[in-house]
Amino acid sequence: MKKIIFLLVAVASVSFANAQKIAEKDVPANVKSSLKKQYPNAKEVKWEKESGNFEAGFELKEVDYSVLLNASGNIHGIEKTNSERQWRDILQRDRFAKYNGY
Repeated sequence: MKKIIFLLVAVASVSFANAQKIAEKDVPANVKSSLKKQYPNAKEVKWEKESGNFEAGFELKEVDYSVLLNASGNIHGIEKTNSERQWRDILQRDRFAKYNGY
């Protein structure tokens, strides 16, 4: 039991040490302008620094975005996640489509 708890604590500490929240003023201007060019409607962007790269997190039209940019402003990856409300709507629609007569 002690080994499992130790392992969980070790994994959690590594994942927290990997990414650091940073203020927008600490993000290079070229990184911010690159994000603004690609996503002009992004508001309330939360920034993290991760292994020398910058990660921008924000929401657009109820979709959560996470965009990874390098120090030059080049986008390395984009992750989109549906909101809880969208998942609920999708599941409800599928449930009624499959089990409407029950």
